[in-house]
Amino acid sequence: MGAPDEIKAKIDIVDLVLDYVPELKRAGKNFQAPCPFHNERTPSFIVFPEKQTWRCFGACSTGGDIFEFVMKKEGTSFPGA
Repeated sequence: MGAPDEIKAKIDIVDLVLDYVPELKRAGKNFQAPCPFHNERTPSFIVFPEKQTWRCFGACSTGGDIFEFVMKKEGTSFPGA
């Protein structure tokens, strides 16, 4: 197991996203909120705890794991994340 996999095993994506998106709420087995990457009124940002991934089904139509989230939110590269 490499360093990125070890980090992903130790950090829960829901806890990480909640630090940036306090309005994240449970929706069945997943969590949803308005996307933190663009303006919107209805929640199109979904976090999938079982897969430890996230996806925006709205304007930015992107997704990924904890690293992609931090890179996009902080505007940094993979080593910075």
